[in-house]
Amino acid sequence: MKNCLPLHESIFCAGQTRLIMQAKFHLSYASDLHRLLETLLYIEAGKDLFGWYGLLRNQGLDASYYMIENFYTDEETIVYRSHEDDLYGQWQMESGHGNELVRNPLSEAMRHELEHLQSRFIHDWLFFDGDPLAQNECMDYTSHHLPLYAANIHLKKLARMSSSDRIWEHHSAGFDENVLEFLHKHRTLRHPVSPGAAN
Repeated sequence: MKNCLPLHESIFCAGQTRLIMQAKFHLSYASDLHRLLETLLYIEAGKDLFGWYGLLRNQGLDASYYMIENFYTDEETIVYRSHEDDLYGQWQMESGHGNELVRNPLSEAMRHELEHLQSRFIHDWLFFDGDPLAQNECMDYTSHHLPLYAANIHLKKLARMSSSDRIWEHHSAGFDENVLEFLHKHRTLRHPVSPGAAN
């Protein structure tokens, strides 16, 4: 996309229609006592949600794109998630009937939109240990006695987040806590099926 807009004013093109999609996000970070870094970004499109979720695990950031179909209806909720952090690769679908590998269920326009949002979100909020461009931020973390994880929140952003017992949290206006709770409960984010050829 050529549009370079704030996260909350991202534009998604669906055919000839241009819609303003409000991106909402949540971050949690904790000291080495809790070893926590969690990020959640999503946009609402009618009854469905599309987004990106990352959770610190085994010294790395376990991240994936996802789609939650029928989240805002009484119909059966179906979850799709990318394998690892590969937006354009194979996806997994989970419903009440079980898990299966499927081809990417997102339209090309939505893929580009999520890619744009995730890139902008990471640029605005995160830096990565081992990135040569982040050496100064890594030293700042050390000077503040904060542990460095594979992914970390910019110190200037961290200073503006609410904190309690060395746990920092922040979410955007209008963020739906039910989305985070749903993803916490949903087992596909923790136990994906083995990759293979989708039908």
